[in-house]
Amino acid sequence: MGTWAKYALWEAELGEILRARSIFEWAIEVDYKNVALWLKYAEMEMKFKFINHARNVWEWVCSLMPWIDQFWFKYTYMEEILGHYDNEREIFKAWMSWKPLENAWNAYLKFEERHGDEETCRNVLEEFIDCHPSIKAYIRAAKFEEKHW
Repeated sequence: MGTWAKYALWEAELGEILRARSIFEWAIEVDYKNVALWLKYAEMEMKFKFINHARNVWEWVCSLMPWIDQFWFKYTYMEEILGHYDNEREIFKAWMSWKPLENAWNAYLKFEERHGDEETCRNVLEEFIDCHPSIKAYIRAAKFEEKHW
């Protein structure tokens, strides 16, 4: 797989993006669970500013392996960098439907806090508590309320 990825990236550097995509997709057909391969594929698309292609790769891999948080984090980060906050919010909502671990919920909450929507933050905290009903979750919600009182 490493050789295929290197070959695809080499083709991309030569300007042969279609060939590079084809190589990545051949490799994915052989081993679709190879995390590094997916990351290199999406990062190649982003590097050459093929944002819609990168979105397609992220959507594809997030639907195939939704339990791998790294894909979701990079996907939301790409949208954040581009300033497409509505897209980012939709990605977070799709991600949260898979009931991820606490760090994913924290990222979603921080995103909403950066954009100043307290009511949405409260909704995210409620969903988080429903998903992970722990003392830590309740304390997180209480601290949020103290901060925004």
